[in-house]
Amino acid sequence: MQIPLDVKVPEEIFIPNAFTPDGDNNNDFFTVKSQNITGLNVSIFDRWGQEIYTSNDPAFEWDGTFQGKPVQQDVYVYLIKAQGYHGKQFDLAGSVTVLR
Repeated sequence: MQIPLDVKVPEEIFIPNAFTPDGDNNNDFFTVKSQNITGLNVSIFDRWGQEIYTSNDPAFEWDGTFQGKPVQQDVYVYLIKAQGYHGKQFDLAGSVTVLR
């Protein structure tokens, strides 16, 4: 006797709260780790609400720059909208600290 088995890998997103874009090849980018995410949009804002980075690539890597120049050490706000493989929707907001 055979019984069909439907295995669903969880849809998850891990977002770090800080990164150090100092060129030492260690924690130089703000990115998210995800599992079973099919679409993702991220926007990053400075403390005055100006959008300084946006991407719709689930494998994005923000290098801590705006218009080609390094941003100052500070706290920045992110908004992330994502879709999971099995239909789960993510609407996430939080902050990330740039440490220099």
